[in-house]
Amino acid sequence: MKNNIIHKIASLVLGVFLISGFFSACEEENQQEYKAIRMETPEAGASFNLADGAVRFRWQVSGVIPDGYNFILASDPSEADRKVYEMQATAFSREMDAADLDLLLKQWGYEAGTAATIYWRVEAVGGGVDAEPLREVTIRRMEAEAVGIPLGTPSDNAIFDLRSVADIRFSWADNIDISSYAMEFSLTEEGEKLNLDTGAVDLTDIVGNTIDLSAETLQKIIEGSGQGTSVVSLYWKIRSNSKEAPGASASRRIRFIRQDATEVSPVSELKAVPGYKRARLSWKIDDPQTTCIGISWTGGSQTVEVTPSDSEMSVVLDNLPEGEIGFSVISYDAQERASEPVTVTAHIYGDEFARGLENRRIALDKLTREGVTLTIELLMHRYLLYSELGYTNAAGEEAVLRIENDRQTLTLDPATLTLGKSVTLRSFYAPESEVLDPFVPENVPEIYIPVYGLMDKRLHSRINGVACDHGENAAFPVAMMFDGITTDPLNMWHTSGDSHNASNADGSLTDDPILLTLDLGRSAHLSSLVLWGRYGGTPEKPLYDGSLPLVPGASYWAFGSYNARSFEVWGSDVQPADVADEDKWKVDGTWKNSGEWTKLADCEIVRPSGCPATSFGDEDLNLYPEAYPPSAEDFAAAAEGFEFPIAADLPVVRYLRLVIKTNWHYSQRKRVSQGELSFYAFEPEQAE
Repeated sequence: MKNNIIHKIASLVLGVFLISGFFSACEEENQQEYKAIRMETPEAGASFNLADGAVRFRWQVSGVIPDGYNFILASDPSEADRKVYEMQATAFSREMDAADLDLLLKQWGYEAGTAATIYWRVEAVGGGVDAEPLREVTIRRMEAEAVGIPLGTPSDNAIFDLRSVADIRFSWADNIDISSYAMEFSLTEEGEKLNLDTGAVDLTDIVGNTIDLSAETLQKIIEGSGQGTSVVSLYWKIRSNSKEAPGASASRRIRFIRQDATEVSPVSELKAVPGYKRARLSWKIDDPQTTCIGISWTGGSQTVEVTPSDSEMSVVLDNLPEGEIGFSVISYDAQERASEPVTVTAHIYGDEFARGLENRRIALDKLTREGVTLTIELLMHRYLLYSELGYTNAAGEEAVLRIENDRQTLTLDPATLTLGKSVTLRSFYAPESEVLDPFVPENVPEIYIPVYGLMDKRLHSRINGVACDHGENAAFPVAMMFDGITTDPLNMWHTSGDSHNASNADGSLTDDPILLTLDLGRSAHLSSLVLWGRYGGTPEKPLYDGSLPLVPGASYWAFGSYNARSFEVWGSDVQPADVADEDKWKVDGTWKNSGEWTKLADCEIVRPSGCPATSFGDEDLNLYPEAYPPSAEDFAAAAEGFEFPIAADLPVVRYLRLVIKTNWHYSQRKRVSQGELSFYAFEPEQAE
């Protein structure tokens, strides 16, 4: 009994294991069956036009395909030429952009606009999964966009004499997508192409972007056109032979003189005068039957009508290339019969020539009451003709002044010049004895002329109490230098009799300069100063009349006595402090090196006559009988006052210090008498 029970239990366990194994095997078998890829769309035989846009390929899967898919496009069923796109396991479609698919079809050799039969499928990466076979679809490529073909040579309306030329080159812009071109001729711009016999020359399959046609070939084309005139007009164009880049050029007119044309008398005395990117051609007409002149050159042509009264003619040709150019001139009569060509050569000048030229440079030299003085750079160049200064005159009009090549300075009268404007200097060049246009380089120099004028003398004053300054005589204060009076010998500034350091204790003279510190009353950018000496005579001592010998008792103060002869002018915009500090304000004191003062001018009065610099004080006449009296020229200069310019790049100042180093006296070196002092300055808004 016990054994039976054990046997039954064993049989039951064995059965469970067998059943479990059976179901496990079935489950594995089911997983293999459902691990598959099923292609959905497009269906076999479907058709698409890429002009309508992208094409989407879809599929479905059974089971899990962890490694993803290979989406395949093939040009043939053998898959000898196929394109593989890797897809992720989560992807179930692939959209092909129209442009990308069009390019792929082009690579497979299908022309634009044609239908292509291709194949597609989807496979699992690594294999082991059932996949459907290749599926056939039809896809039409997009039509190619038309391209333009720019023409090169000959230019529009070019004229060629087939009696004298060997061949003519036709050229156009090449396109990488065009494998070959066709050349067409027509009678009108929009006319149908002519079917012409060109002999051995093939105009239907031209490789490259040029073709040379001989005069004989062109004569055949002319004869085939049916035109019997001596001068034949045709239109030519270039067309693409490629479906990938269809298109054509615009039509361009060209004129030919037949090889068998009847002659007309040519022009005579043909001459070409060059210019900047242009030339003037001139000629004489010897044949009264001439009705038209044709001019041609490499890259261009022009026609000139002739009237019966024309015997001499000229024309200016513009937009010419730089370099040597040959011009051909042909005469035509009313029947368009042509003469033999007459040629002339000219060298056309352009940017390359101009780059080697430069304008003379200008700089502002000085601004005085006499006017604006400019310095002009001396420039030696064999082609330089002259220069022109452009400025604005007193009437506000643009004016021009010619400047010759050897001129280096120029003074413009302030009465004829508008201040506060710029002046320019342009230099003109001519590479030949006769040119149509003088050449002017770029970057014309320009300089601004600031506004300047006489400062208000009512604002000027002496700064009192400055140590080492030489003071003033109570009867002749500094204020007399700023009252506008220049001809009164008793209207002057005169140093005091006990001027600081005027003499040593023993009565001998020192060599220290005389110092005077002034306040202009406002800050200013000075342009110049004008100094008048004590001038003229008195009833007791009349003004010297210029006669020789010296007149006893006459006054020669213009270049004598205590008038200043040499001096320095220093300026500062900082109000002087510690005016009583003698160590600071003496000639060799710290004021010069404080950083607050700038030397504005170093001045010396020179006699215009050129006579020796001698004194003419009354005390000196007996001591120095050889002394030269002032001439009329000297007295005239003294009456005008002596002006000293101040450089325009110096700073703005309000306070001035005069360091008077010498006077015109032989013995009294430490006294100064001075008639009048004026300051000219830029207007405040123009000071910078």
